[in-house]
Amino acid sequence: MPASIRRYINLPNRPAGLPFSDAVLVGNTLYISGRIGLDPATGNAPESIDAEIDFLFGGFQSVLREAGMAMDDLV
Repeated sequence: MPASIRRYINLPNRPAGLPFSDAVLVGNTLYISGRIGLDPATGNAPESIDAEIDFLFGGFQSVLREAGMAMDDLV
């Protein structure tokens, strides 16, 4: 894929009409946009930092999976 071609990655069940993508694939590089560790069930920040980190990395994994990648591809 030429570096100038961009593929926008959006997770399923994402609210329509948002002015940004979950990630953009340019060449072999996936740029993941701002992820935060909110509880997807409530939309609130969890009480513990450990839970917040779990939600954050779960979001990374979802975006990577949607792009056909895995955590081993994350740098």
